[in-house]
Amino acid sequence: METVIAELNRIILAGDYQGWLQHLTPAFVDQVMAPRNIEAINQQPVLKRNRIVIRTLADYFMYVVVPSRANVHLDELDFADSHRVKAIMYVGDRPVLLYQLEKIREKWKISTW
Repeated sequence: METVIAELNRIILAGDYQGWLQHLTPAFVDQVMAPRNIEAINQQPVLKRNRIVIRTLADYFMYVVVPSRANVHLDELDFADSHRVKAIMYVGDRPVLLYQLEKIREKWKISTW
């Protein structure tokens, strides 16, 4: 599992959008791109301050995912079951969700559940 997280971190740090796409479930894409979620994302102060508007999944990757995952490290894995796991980092004593992963056809993908 640590290898999967390290690979995701490498892809994101490199800004490899196509590589990142290969690690997403359709449900994750649908959730991120839902109009109300895009609207909420666009209300984030850092985006508003910099006059950035998220319109596409590529925008989301470049302006939300890459900056938010640039300096992350894995502190804990929380297995819901054999096919679902949360990757967590602690900021102080507060847990922060890095990835929610789901095993689909023997591959771990960023998902929602």
